[in-house]
Amino acid sequence: MAIDSSTLIPTIDLHRSFDVPVSKVYEAWASSDAIKNWFGPVGCTVISAEWEPATGQPFRIAVNSDEMGEMAAVGTFLEVDPDKKMVLSWNWEGDTAENESRLTLIFSQSGEKSVLRLVHDGFIQKDSRDHHEIGWNGTLDKFAALLEN
Repeated sequence: MAIDSSTLIPTIDLHRSFDVPVSKVYEAWASSDAIKNWFGPVGCTVISAEWEPATGQPFRIAVNSDEMGEMAAVGTFLEVDPDKKMVLSWNWEGDTAENESRLTLIFSQSGEKSVLRLVHDGFIQKDSRDHHEIGWNGTLDKFAALLEN
């Protein structure tokens, strides 16, 4: 059976490079205390973070957004390879299970730079994918500003 490409939701695939060691980039993602300082785009602040990267470990990050109010990202760490990779199930608290997607973070070194590749896939609605892409770009902008200062 042929796949109808008009129904496929594009994957978010973002790349950022940093002038710090890859271990520092990973550490900023691996610590619930660190994540509170940068998670979410401008206008979004972290209220609480239950974030301990370990395979099988659930997570919850509650945020307050100027635009959308209070909400929480929830899921489970599906794979954790320190300094290399994190794979998580991703959903918003209160959403149905069918809205769950997958977030993959890949940490690598390219010459003198460390590289973070953020891949978010499994969306069933294009508008959800588009909102996540805006949010991830804003989040990575805040992350870069904090990390490199």
